Parts: sequence; C-alpha cells; structure tokens
Amino acid sequence: MNYTPVNIVAVMAKHPELTKVKTRLAKSIGNEKALEVYKLLLDNLCDNCIPSKKNSFSLGCFLTPPKLIPEFQTLYDSFAFYNRQDGTDLGERMMNAFQNIFSTQNAEKAILIGADIPHLNRDIIEDAFKNLTTHDIVLGPTDDGGYFLIGMKKMYTELFKKITWGTDKVLDETLQVCKRFSLQVKLLETLSDLDNAEDLESYPEIVKKMQ
Repeated sequence: MNYTPVNIVAVMAKHPELTKVKTRLAKSIGNEKALEVYKLLLDNLCDNCIPSKKNSFSLGCFLTPPKLIPEFQTLYDSFAFYNRQDGTDLGERMMNAFQNIFSTQNAEKAILIGADIPHLNRDIIEDAFKNLTTHDIVLGPTDDGGYFLIGMKKMYTELFKKITWGTDKVLDETLQVCKRFSLQVKLLETLSDLDNAEDLESYPEIVKKMQ
C-alpha cells in the first residue's frame, strides 16, 4: 500500500460580522463597506485556495467566535473541517491551532494562512509544502513586517511566544527565534495583506466587486 502524506492547511478566520472585522479599514470606509471587503476576501480565499483534485492538501479553518461556527459553515461549506480558535492572543491561537492539526488531523506537514491575502493561491501553498520537505519552517512574508503563512512539520511552541503581534516586528522576531533554535527557514515571495484604505486601493479587482 502506498503511503500518502497528510498535508493540512488551515485559515485563521473571523465570522463576517458588522463592526468585528477589518476594523482599521472601517475607520476609513465605514463598517458596512469593511464587512463587504472581508466577505469578498473570504470568497477570494475559497476560489483560489480550496484545493482542486490535483492538489495534495486539504484546507480547514479555525474560527472566532466559536458560537458562530454553524452559521459560518452554512455560508462557506467547502472547508475540510471547522474548529474554534482558542487563546488570549494571536500567537496562542496559532499555537493551539497547530497542536490541534498535529494531534487530531494526523498531519505530516501543517500550514496556517491568513484570510486577508488577495493574491494567495493554491500554487503558493503547494510550494510551501514542497519547501517543508527540506526545511523546518516555511514563512510567507507580508510587506508590513508580518507573515501570511507559516508551515512546519512538528511543533515549535517558542515561535508563538513573546512576539509583538500586530507590529512590523513579527517576521523579524520570528526569524530570530528560528535562528536561536537552529531551524532551517524558507521564505516565500512577499505578498500584501489588506488592512487599510491604502491597501484597498492596490486591489482594483476587489474595489470593482464592491457595491
């Protein structure tokens, strides 16, 4: 019997609620438009990252708030699994998500992605898994100093501790931890996320879809 590696991707997502998503963007374009943008980003994620038959991974999600998982599943029914986010900050939530993937999904390789990266696609995810064959950690940098993707083959909890989340130091601090533990890191191409009005102007394809 041939062994098929289990490659699991999961997106860290929020249920699309008014005033709860894209709050920085909402300061410029209002809560309703910000919610519309977030829904378009989720649609874009499903279109470009849900695996096709030729892909070697499955894509699930970790959602907040947990009580709205059933509603989210009704709206976006193509994910392989739906789990709750647990933790007091982003690092703890990601750490718990990885632990869940390794313990309950039997993953050989695991990747977490963000929900607000318009140009993220299946090919980039496949490339990340390919690079995990020869590296301990794969990171997809964003141009604001963070990362849109992190992948690993085993748990490294220190990557999620004492990081100043939400700042332009996230990637550098994460790389410093990798260096301290002699982890081999592969950096993917840098992509942009969509957090504010200036970012939105860079994505006319999304603006065009807004009502």
